Amino acid sequence: MKYLDQIFTTSTLHHRWSKLQCNLVTMTALKIAIKLFEPRTMNMEDMLKLGKKMGGSFSHSDIVEMEQEMLWKLEWGVYPPTTFAFAHHMICLFPQSVPKSPTRYIIQELCKYMSELAVCVYSFITSKASSKSFACLLVALDRYV
Repeated sequence: MKYLDQIFTTSTLHHRWSKLQCNLVTMTALKIAIKLFEPRTMNMEDMLKLGKKMGGSFSHSDIVEMEQEMLWKLEWGVYPPTTFAFAHHMICLFPQSVPKSPTRYIIQELCKYMSELAVCVYSFITSKASSKSFACLLVALDRYV
């Protein structure tokens, strides 16, 4: 979903895309996400069958070409650190005087919860993940400590 959202927000081409082209972009975003995050990949034949169920008839080369186009449009930024990853690294920098348990755990869980909530707020989409994580950390510290 993140790659689909990124391509639609970074490109103005989607205003001119047909439903078929939007389906191709959706299929390609799914293919990229599966390649990066799933232990098993989905073979191309299964992707093409899924595309047919969505109402499109794509070829192997259509998906490969769209994948290349999307990667260039996204400037290969397909695996950036998440808001929570930044927060976790900041929590690891806490001095040793802050006990590991339960204080760190509770602050980490509060940051995780707030970073998940931030995904639902449209105005936070343009904020950098590092800025959102710092804000989550500050709120968590203010609420708990």
